[in-house]
Amino acid sequence: MENEKIIEWNVKQSKKEIRKNILKDNLIIFFTRILEDSKRYRNPNFYGRLKEIYILLYPYSNKEDTKIIFQELKNSDLISKEGLTLDSEEIASLSKFINSLNKDCKLKNNKNYLIFEATLEEIVKKYLPNSQKIIESYILGKLISSVG
Repeated sequence: MENEKIIEWNVKQSKKEIRKNILKDNLIIFFTRILEDSKRYRNPNFYGRLKEIYILLYPYSNKEDTKIIFQELKNSDLISKEGLTLDSEEIASLSKFINSLNKDCKLKNNKNYLIFEATLEEIVKKYLPNSQKIIESYILGKLISSVG
């Protein structure tokens, strides 16, 4: 009985540490990659990007089917108890992205990338205000993405 309590406590502590180490720079990287995909490809699908954000929000889930992941994200409140913690603005931005996709995970409107550009700008301004004064948000996002 004592061992079970110790194991349970250790698992709880490990989950707290993991959650603490999932940083907001992942959100900057996420929106930077969305912009990259939007600029690089004519009409990209975002299955891979949805899977990325799903793993950040729900790190202990073992779902692989991207269509199921897409539906879960669409129906979710995006509040994670184990992964990346989002504030209300970030939830709204992520919801905007998810709702801008059609059933094939392609943008319903190709001009939506402008919304994501503004979203990236806001997130960078919020978390990296000094750097954002010197370097454009998209370039800063690419830098963070490549360096990690």
